[in-house]
Amino acid sequence: MIRNKQKGSISIHGGFSDELFDDWDTVENKRMALVQIIRDGYEFLETDAPVVEVASHIVKMLENNPLFNAGGKGGKIQQDGMARFSASIMVGDYQDVLRKFAGVININSIEFPSQVVLQLLKRRKINNSVLSGAGATDYAHKIGISFYPFTTKERFEEWRKTFESDSSGREHKKTSTVGVVISTPGQPLVAMTSTGGTTGNWRGRVGDSGLPAGNYAGSHVAVSCTGWGEEIINEGLASSIHALVELGGMDLESSVKAVFSRCESFPIGTIIVDRNGKMICTDSQISNCEYMIWAKHDGVNIEVSKHKRPSELQIGHDRKGDIVTSKRIAEAMKMKFEAKLVELPAVTTLK
Repeated sequence: MIRNKQKGSISIHGGFSDELFDDWDTVENKRMALVQIIRDGYEFLETDAPVVEVASHIVKMLENNPLFNAGGKGGKIQQDGMARFSASIMVGDYQDVLRKFAGVININSIEFPSQVVLQLLKRRKINNSVLSGAGATDYAHKIGISFYPFTTKERFEEWRKTFESDSSGREHKKTSTVGVVISTPGQPLVAMTSTGGTTGNWRGRVGDSGLPAGNYAGSHVAVSCTGWGEEIINEGLASSIHALVELGGMDLESSVKAVFSRCESFPIGTIIVDRNGKMICTDSQISNCEYMIWAKHDGVNIEVSKHKRPSELQIGHDRKGDIVTSKRIAEAMKMKFEAKLVELPAVTTLK
């Protein structure tokens, strides 16, 4: 197998880590898994494989790891006891080829949604670039993707405990997603995102991962998002970042800062790569702590996200003079988002 060095730039993410407060070993296992996956993915890129195949290969590896919330092994179970997944791929415009998007929303009984969207992109017709629900599942089976019965025992136990602890069936952990963005010379930019949703979600709920709001690639940048899908959709996060660079003439850092300034109170993260291979991996860093797990490879070095233990992190005082930790803010955020009854603690910087 012939490999060419420094073929381009790859960034991947494993979503927001639910375990930062109570399971540090899993956080470390996720980081190590991302390092191995991005290393394997980059080796595939060095074989001169089509960039869409490389993206699909990487996301399939993420979906195949039950540590991550994506695909049949790691996806979460909705309120009615069914696991449903969403995924999308977008190829940026390059030379005389226009940008293309393909996605599936709330597909079920499929192990690797990434493989469905790849085939949807390749076989794309003008009237079926995005499929949802039973139609997406039927399409997958029609093109030969085999039936996959259910998700893992761990996800089922998580679903059961959710309903035991809260009769409303609401999920109290941050949502997660997996994704990849790739820039390589001589090929278009590509972004691919896949998610298993949120435990206890209402049947039919649509998040951002199957939409251009959460997964976008054009002539200038490729973007994959994770976090609270409703807020990502409200901001059109991925496509907005690209539009500010392409149409607004802003540099990459300024465009990211401008978009995040409108949603900085919510747990949202993104990985981005531009045409020159420059990569940004960032999240809203509520409580001054990095929540998204990510890795990036520039052909020479692999860099992986670094995390503090949020429950031990002191970031300021509230109006009463009590120390505010990031765990306290996260709990307040959860209550505000779900019940809209609690305001976030006001914080002044520790001296």
